[in-house]
Amino acid sequence: MATSTHELGAQLMEVVRRYAALGDHRTGDAADAPTAAWLAEEIRARGGEPTLVPYDLDRYVASWAVRVDGVEVASLPLFYEGVGAVRTSRPAVGIGVPRSAGGERQDLDGLDAVLTTARADGRPAAVVATAGPTGGLVAINREPVAGSGIPTLLVPGRLGDALALSDREVAVDVEIEARVEPGRSTSVVGHFGPSGGEPVVVATPLSGWFRCAGERGTGIAAALHLATRLAEHHPVVLLASTGHELAHLGAHALAPHAPSQARAIVHVGASVAAAAEPVTDPATARLSPTRFARAHAGPHRDAVIDRIAAALAPAGLTPTVPTDPTDPEGWIGEARRWAHRDEPMLSVAGGFFAFHTPDDLPEVSTTPTLLATVAVALEHAVGALVDR
Repeated sequence: MATSTHELGAQLMEVVRRYAALGDHRTGDAADAPTAAWLAEEIRARGGEPTLVPYDLDRYVASWAVRVDGVEVASLPLFYEGVGAVRTSRPAVGIGVPRSAGGERQDLDGLDAVLTTARADGRPAAVVATAGPTGGLVAINREPVAGSGIPTLLVPGRLGDALALSDREVAVDVEIEARVEPGRSTSVVGHFGPSGGEPVVVATPLSGWFRCAGERGTGIAAALHLATRLAEHHPVVLLASTGHELAHLGAHALAPHAPSQARAIVHVGASVAAAAEPVTDPATARLSPTRFARAHAGPHRDAVIDRIAAALAPAGLTPTVPTDPTDPEGWIGEARRWAHRDEPMLSVAGGFFAFHTPDDLPEVSTTPTLLATVAVALEHAVGALVDR
């Protein structure tokens, strides 16, 4: 018996809840191995065969605290920016504006000015208020390489005004002990469906900042649904990679496990079924407008793109075709690593109000209806791409 939209939404929401309940999903941290084990069980439960793919990384490890006028505030180190033990009442302070590029928060405008001041004034640490849309703490994706050498702490943007007064009226105290040590993470490969023939590749990231319910959980739920449905007629390879927030480390580790040829590639990235604003009434929740779709169906395939567009319309997505589909810069997130293959590809990703924040929790970031709407739309869109 076919699953109703209501039942599908409830199933997908349960996946999001279970994923978020595992803990903060930073690569190499405590929730990392349990997340890989959990996903392997989810793959088995859907008739797939999972393989765990461990890899090594340089892991940033820190303990820290930031106090403003003696009161500890929410904070997060800017990973890899600095190491060592620092305790100071005279950090450099400033405001940084998180900037999204290609569906990722990977830049912090204003950081260079704060670090320049820190160096010039001999400040041993820096504190930067992240001026995001909600006034909260926003994490920034990082490459796992040494930065300025100055330990840097991010705090909620709403503290920007207080930091502006810090040398005169507001005390800012920092404690941090940070180091880089050998670490390990695990990505996951799932094989579904019949053997033989060119498989459909479904790629989705597993890691990010904080609980990642809307950012990652919605994509994982949709990717599992896609893999299961596609496997009814096609071989499917699910590639679920950690390291997204650290320059896609896990996706590179999975490269040897990718099929040499694919019938199509589907990248299910960030925030695919995230809400436009905090969910207060699931019946009125709407999808975030800051989500994007890219599609490539090969030469002379305008009709296929039109079918993909019609399928994605209920999910509020309009696909665009990159001018040069082989140029990674025309794609989003992990889809970039597939561009050189010039194979049919669909990529969906974006952001939303709680992107990269501690507020990204299941009940405020998505709903069963939003999840089902996106999952069904993706299923139909991928069907158009695969059966072109």
